[in-house]
Amino acid sequence: LVASPDILDPRFTKTVIYICRHNYSGAFGLVLNRPAGKIELSKLMNSLGVKNTDIKGEVQIRLGGPVEVELGFLMYPDEAFKDEQICNSDGVAVTNSEKVMKSLGSADGPKKAVLFFGYTGWGPGQLESEIARKDWVTVPTDQSILFDRNFKGVWKRARTRYGIEL
Repeated sequence: LVASPDILDPRFTKTVIYICRHNYSGAFGLVLNRPAGKIELSKLMNSLGVKNTDIKGEVQIRLGGPVEVELGFLMYPDEAFKDEQICNSDGVAVTNSEKVMKSLGSADGPKKAVLFFGYTGWGPGQLESEIARKDWVTVPTDQSILFDRNFKGVWKRARTRYGIEL
C-alpha cells in the first residue's frame, strides 16, 4: 500500500506498507519506511537469551505501525522456517517466532532480514473503504523496496515506479 498525498491520518503520511495478510477478518501490515536504527546481532541475541557473542553483523529496525509496538516481527526472504511464518507471499515471509529470530547470523538463518516493532491493522472492510476513499494505492510487492536501507524517497519511488502521478 502506498499512502495518498492527501491521507488524513498523520501517522501514515508518506508511508509504504507491506500487506502481509488480508482476509475476511481484516488486514495486517508493516510500515516499510519508518526507520528506527540498527542493532548488532550479538546484542539482539543476548536480549533473546542466546549467549553467543561471536555473532557478527547487524539487523535494521523499523517501526511497523502504531499497534502493539512492543511486539517484534521479522521480515525475510521466505527460504527457511516455513512452519514459523505468519504470512508468506511474493517470496517474502513475516514471523514473530523467537526460533527464527535466534537463527539470525547462523548458517541456517535468513541471510537478509528486517526487524519491525508494532504493526498496522484494519478490521473487516476497513481497508477496503480506505482504498475506495483513495487514502491508499495498491502496488505490486517489490523486494528492492521491502529490504531497501535507503528510506529517503521510498514513498516517492513506490508511487512513481508504478506510474502514479505525484
